[in-house]
Order: sequence, then C-alpha cells, then structure tokens
Amino acid sequence: MFETPIIADSVRDGIVFIDRSRCLRMRFNRSSCSRCISFCPAQAINIGDDLFIQKDKCNSCLLCTSLCPTEALSLDEEKFFQFFASLKEIEKKVSSPVLSCKEKKGKRGHVTLPCVGYLSEERLLSLAFLFDKVIQIDVSSCQSCEKAVVVPFLKELMDKMEEKLSFSFSSRIKIIENEDNLDFEEVPYGRRDFFTAVQRRTFVELANWIKTHRHKDSYAYSIKEVPMKRTLLNRVFARIPREVRKLYLKHYYFSLQVNDDCDHCFACVGACSTGALKMGTHAGKKVLLHQSALCVYCGLCVEFCRRTAIQVEIGFKGVSPFEFELLK
Repeated sequence: MFETPIIADSVRDGIVFIDRSRCLRMRFNRSSCSRCISFCPAQAINIGDDLFIQKDKCNSCLLCTSLCPTEALSLDEEKFFQFFASLKEIEKKVSSPVLSCKEKKGKRGHVTLPCVGYLSEERLLSLAFLFDKVIQIDVSSCQSCEKAVVVPFLKELMDKMEEKLSFSFSSRIKIIENEDNLDFEEVPYGRRDFFTAVQRRTFVELANWIKTHRHKDSYAYSIKEVPMKRTLLNRVFARIPREVRKLYLKHYYFSLQVNDDCDHCFACVGACSTGALKMGTHAGKKVLLHQSALCVYCGLCVEFCRRTAIQVEIGFKGVSPFEFELLK
C-alpha cells in the first residue's frame, strides 16, 4: 500500500491547476522526484506533507507544467483544448500562425498563452508535426519580463529535439526574438466569428479525439490517467516522417526490465499513475505487463519496488509501443 495517503482533491493555485493525486511525492513519500522544485525560477513550489505553490512568489512562468511528468501541475483541460483548437483554426486563415504571451503589450499574436513556458518538449513536437504551416513563437517582449528565463528554456528544448531526431525544427517552428522579424497577418474575419468557428469545429473535434484516445482506468489503489503530453506524443508518432520514427522510438518511448528478484507482488501496478503497468495472465500464471505508449519515465515503479527488481530504460525495444508486452 502507499506510505502516504493520496490527497485526491484538485485545486487551482493561481493559473496553475494542481492535482495532488498525480504528484509522485504525494503518491510515495520516498520518491526522489523534484523536477518542479529544481526548475522553478521563483522557488515558489513546496512539497512536504502537501503540494502547494506560494502565490506571493509565483511569477506564472508555467515551467512547472512543462516539466512535471504526470501533469500534477498543469493548465486545466479547457485551456489546453482552446489553445490547440485555436491554432488549428487560425492555420486555415494565415500563412504562418503567431503564438505569443498574453502579457505582451501592443500587437498580439493570433493565439496567446499565459506564458510560453507552457511549451514543453511534447507540445513543441506537436506544433512541429501536427500542424501544416510554420508556427511562429513571439518572445520579443520576454527580455523585459520577469519570466525571461523561459526563452533559453525554449531554445534548449529545440536544440535537444534536433539532436535527438536529426530533424531541422527551425523549418517548422520559429522563435522570434526581434519583433521586426515577425511575419504577422491579420485574421480575415471578425474576432467573434473566429472563436465561434473554433468552438463549433476544431475545438469539439480535438476534444473528442483526446478523450477517445486518452487512457484512463480505475484500479484498487488509484485512478490511472495518462497526461495530455503523453497523449500528444502518441498522436505525433502517426504524423512524423517514417525516417524519423526509429529515432522517435529511441528517445521518447521507454522499456522496462524486470530481474529474477521480482516476486510478483504487483505493488508496482498500484504505484504506476498512468496504467503503463498491469497484471495479466500467461500460460495460466499471473504476469507483469507493460505498455510503452502509456509510460512517462517517472521512475516511481523503480523506487517503489521493495526488491529493486525493476529498471527503466530510455528507448523502446519491443514489437509495438501501443501494446502491452510481457515483462515477467
């Protein structure tokens, strides 16, 4: 059983939505995860007996939502759907959609976010491969903002993506640091008409797709739910060029190895927050199964295993990442 009780309520702390039941440290008090704390430039996040954000310190850069593997910290789903649906709709009207921060003064982008720090590696990959036109990310006003740290963060992510996939992302995503280099086109119809179209068409279509393809199941220990970011990665897999897929599997999907010390207690199944691990049967015996497409490489199963029998490796080595495969 879990060593600390799950605090199952979800609350909004500023613009960040907190789901404590997904936090690895809330699920298991000996989890070593500290991504949000380590990367928070304002040192506003605290995890002890509870997970909370100090509102007087938080600058709403949203880096925590990019780095949390399970989306215990996130924007709410409605904002997520609006963001992608709006971009998809505006893509039909202009040659190169502009994404910017809502705090930018003067000329605004076609689609705005509370902060571009929300653009995690998974979301950047979706911008590159799920859209047909070049996406411009306007960060020209970020240098004078207290959240300026998000610009080098975005650049570093882009460099990592190019290194992993040997793909020129600058041909799909342009980070605009000087507003003079921004190619901005006015939307050729009214703002009200635009958002009505978004709600009527793309918003509903994308929301239904995500809800249909998002893995969610209920077990004795907890609710299992795959983060939106992982769902996006899986959708991108079907759109990337075939020559890139091998590298995509190598860097964005994961394999589990279980050694002979495993005693089939299946405690790891309960600990896993996404349902990537489950108990099955093979040749009349209970066995441990793993699906790479649901795994977020959080490492909780490794730390939770009392016999240290589990090892997680970057790179998929099985037949299909979208099928459960026998581990032991």
